[in-house]
Amino acid sequence: MDLDKLSDEDYFGHMKMMFRTQGWTILLAELKEQADMISDIQDMTTLEALHYAKGQLNTIGGILNFEDVIRRSEESQEEEEEDYLESS
Repeated sequence: MDLDKLSDEDYFGHMKMMFRTQGWTILLAELKEQADMISDIQDMTTLEALHYAKGQLNTIGGILNFEDVIRRSEESQEEEEEDYLESS
């Protein structure tokens, strides 16, 4: 699939379809469990381990928030389109 040729409407449609799948729900649950385990820093004995855990939590957080980011992006695009149509 060529993302450059994908319309915004199709992109957001595909994302919404993915968010409604059982697989997405399972992935989020798994990531939340992992984040809980990683955030327990009591057993980390080195600074490197702490930095590694921080990177993992940052990545997991990005995925956990992805649906909200997409939703806000779509709303912003719709507002821009409405503003454009109103000013035309």
